[in-house]
Amino acid sequence: MAEAGAAAAAAAAAAGAAPGGAMDNIQATLTHGGRFIQYNIFGNVFEVTAKYKPPILPIGKGAYGIVCSALNSETGEQVAIKKIANAFDNKIDAKRTLREIKLLRHMDHENLIGTPNEADLDFVNENARRYIRQLPRHARQSLSEKFPHVHPSAIDLVEKMLTFDPRQRITVEGALAHPYLASLHDISDEPVCTMPFSFDFEQHALSEEQMKDLIHQEGIAFNPDYQ
Repeated sequence: MAEAGAAAAAAAAAAGAAPGGAMDNIQATLTHGGRFIQYNIFGNVFEVTAKYKPPILPIGKGAYGIVCSALNSETGEQVAIKKIANAFDNKIDAKRTLREIKLLRHMDHENLIGTPNEADLDFVNENARRYIRQLPRHARQSLSEKFPHVHPSAIDLVEKMLTFDPRQRITVEGALAHPYLASLHDISDEPVCTMPFSFDFEQHALSEEQMKDLIHQEGIAFNPDYQ
């Protein structure tokens, strides 16, 4: 588990949070002699120390984990807690987890993008809005001041990426055309997909056998002569 503030919640909200009001009342179960509290969130066990008092509110989930908000009774702060799924399944995921936590500590305050305004919140659900509205307000931090030795062009690209509202965020095409990536940009070798990709298969819990069957079907699609 990793505790963070508004930035983690904002990222989760942007990724897609639970339907408003759908999970406001989640049963809490004391474990380990009352030192921990366990919840079932999105079908996953979510266990935190007892200092995080109920209720706990799911903010969102993504490919790498689940984010919930909770009250830290020791500090009085409303925080976002991220459970990273299968963090140690392989070295790549373990390093990604370690990198994320180290960056949070290094930044001292993880809310780099600042508190979003109301116009930036109209694409997220009410659960996420309610959580973000109750957080202390923070101004956007200056990356050039935090990283004075980094090239200004790199800072500009990262700032355009670190935009809360995905509608205002730099696109992939825009990022590739950014001056910082000029030495790597080759429009003749950067095809653009003409049809949106469907992630429908991720909407259901699939068994290992079902996953194997889906992968087999994809293989057949590439090689129809081997049906």
